[in-house]
Amino acid sequence: MPDAHVGLGSAVGCVIPTKGAVIPAAVGVDIGCGMIAVRTDLNASDLPDNMQRYLPQAARDIPAGVGQGHEHMTAAAVAWFDVNPPPTPFTERQAAAAHKQFGSLGSGNHFYEVCLDEGETVWLVLHSGSRGIGNQLALAHISKAKDLAKAMFLQLEDPDLAYFVEGTPAFRAYIADMLWAQDYAQANRNAMMDAALRGFFRFIGKGAEVERINCHHNFTAIERHHGHDIWVTRKGAFRARRGARGVIPGSM
Repeated sequence: MPDAHVGLGSAVGCVIPTKGAVIPAAVGVDIGCGMIAVRTDLNASDLPDNMQRYLPQAARDIPAGVGQGHEHMTAAAVAWFDVNPPPTPFTERQAAAAHKQFGSLGSGNHFYEVCLDEGETVWLVLHSGSRGIGNQLALAHISKAKDLAKAMFLQLEDPDLAYFVEGTPAFRAYIADMLWAQDYAQANRNAMMDAALRGFFRFIGKGAEVERINCHHNFTAIERHHGHDIWVTRKGAFRARRGARGVIPGSM
């Protein structure tokens, strides 16, 4: 849990177990947001003294900024959407944006950087999620959950703690969109990292990938704890099971 600051209904940097229900605002508006890191076979001694010349290459490889994406949909985006159609039909505008933003960073606290570990091995590290389409899906479901809570006269400590009850149509629709957005976010990070590695190795003149870690830190999933299947929502936190590899970024 790298951060711990105010979020919608719950803090960013928390883990929330629920039984028979899911809180969409707790998952957050950037569904599937997370980290990807690649350990390379390069060492600090392989890098130039000044990395400023690499910045234009990085900017070309990974589009960044509010609403920004590729000018045209990439082959990686077309290939991914061919086998991962969205469960909820998109408008023409949503579909175009989702395709063009596939393989782009976004804004806010999303970042891409070249790092050195304690052994001076070079890593590429990237933080991003499901971009504009994930945000739109999340906001629509959060609004729906609030409407249902109001209609049911639920007494909530915060309106953003409104939830969907397992087995209802609203719950099934949210879970389908959420799982799709999580997959989009993970594939988006992979696409960006693939592009970053190609550009970075070309800039250095050599290099190869040794290890890749790609993990969500805005998601919910069924887990079994104390003999019960429950939904565990992690908001700004990744699942640190025994033997799991994860990436914890610094706090903003």
